[in-house]
Amino acid sequence: MSALGGLLPTEVLDHGASGYLELIAKRSEDVNPYLVKTCPGYLVIGTCENGHRFAKELYCGREWCLVCGEDKSAAHDRRFSRWLSKARQIDRMGYFVFTIPLELRALYRTRKALAEFGHQVQEMLKAQGYVRGMRRWHFFGEKSTRFNPHLNVIVDAGWLSEQELETVKRAYAVLLG
Repeated sequence: MSALGGLLPTEVLDHGASGYLELIAKRSEDVNPYLVKTCPGYLVIGTCENGHRFAKELYCGREWCLVCGEDKSAAHDRRFSRWLSKARQIDRMGYFVFTIPLELRALYRTRKALAEFGHQVQEMLKAQGYVRGMRRWHFFGEKSTRFNPHLNVIVDAGWLSEQELETVKRAYAVLLG
């Protein structure tokens, strides 16, 4: 048995592989155009134990990908659905956006640095009394291609007073140094 739940993958192919269409054509004369994407993702083609053929499209999931980054794309919908059940458990929703200042962005160009910083923000929020939430990095603005890492955080909290907001801002400033 394989890691695909009993299905035995026969091939993993790059969408750009030269033999890709030839291989598909041998299995089906009727290729679904949905399976041919410009995304640099992969396609897993396999056969189950009973001889049934299947194909599973795998997306890169990168927000800057022309396919995966589009609203309502399969990758976007998958990200959204992963959060939906968690978000429904939150009674009152508060929303923070923590932006890294321009002069510090060079320090946060690696996945490891961003992950560590995200964890520090999470711990800072816990120290402020926010015990439950979700966080997600965005790397660019809505319309810009300039690197602008910012952490979006949804917490289980309602409206903040000016004093509460100032307390969070000060704690974040301390975190940035």
